[in-house]
Amino acid sequence: MKRLKRHNFVVFPYRPSERDDGEFNNGGIDLVKEPERIEEIHELYGYPWLRDFIARVNAPNGLFMTFGCAIGIIDETLCGYIDFSLRPDAPVELRAALVNFEKLFISYLLGAMPDEENRRKAVPYAEQILDWNISPLEIHEHKYSKLNLTFHARQPEGAEWAIDHVGYFLTVYFPSLHEN
Repeated sequence: MKRLKRHNFVVFPYRPSERDDGEFNNGGIDLVKEPERIEEIHELYGYPWLRDFIARVNAPNGLFMTFGCAIGIIDETLCGYIDFSLRPDAPVELRAALVNFEKLFISYLLGAMPDEENRRKAVPYAEQILDWNISPLEIHEHKYSKLNLTFHARQPEGAEWAIDHVGYFLTVYFPSLHEN
């Protein structure tokens, strides 16, 4: 995982703006507080699996929240990103785990594959299409880190498969490791 001094935004929520290419950025929408605003995120149109991921991660009683996303086809490859982190009210001791998140996810994926042949194919594939970055974050007067996950897959089903596993990891597996 690459540590960056800055990636996209540092303070959340951020203001809506028009990008240089003329596309509109909705700004930082806190879907934990305003889940109905998911309908405003035009990047999710046409990608129900990404919408499902965003809804699951921001659902009530979760540990994580999303900050932004994008998706589209570039040179016949489905590309996108998702910015996310722990919620400000998540246990402070979990923040240290963010620097090892890629390793924790790969460890989960190794255990999630039912047989050796699937593990030998799935883990390198996930490592090939997913890139993880960590950078500073300030949210609601809390300072810690956010994760940026980019994906790039020639087969859209591959991106969907990987993001579905990341969603399960964030909403079920990782929280189960830290239950009291």
